Amino acid sequence: MTGSPLRVAGVVGRRRVMAKAASPPDVAAGNLPLLAQEGITNSFKRHPAGIVTLLGRFTPASVSGSIKDDGCGFDPESALGPQSGHFVLHGMKEGVKRLGGKLIIISVPGAGTTVTAYLRQ
Repeated sequence: MTGSPLRVAGVVGRRRVMAKAASPPDVAAGNLPLLAQEGITNSFKRHPAGIVTLLGRFTPASVSGSIKDDGCGFDPESALGPQSGHFVLHGMKEGVKRLGGKLIIISVPGAGTTVTAYLRQ
């Protein structure tokens, strides 16, 4: 199934709706798109990615959103933080924490990055 064109930060991609789901709660609906926007922008600016995949899941028990890219990856343990003028990951972690959730970052140098936010309903 091909998707409809999607333009984010000047990059054209494809989107595909795999299944219809109930709407997430208002707090998630308002914040997850902002987190996704930060993650997508970071994928293209900091870790030049050719493909970025965005996945959202809504269940009666939880809401999650993942951003996966095929960029250069990095070592999450030694990633630059606010003390070095890099605020994106720190801001995403704090935003998810304020919502009572957790942010998981999986990245390996040379192998891309996956960032997932989990929120309980």
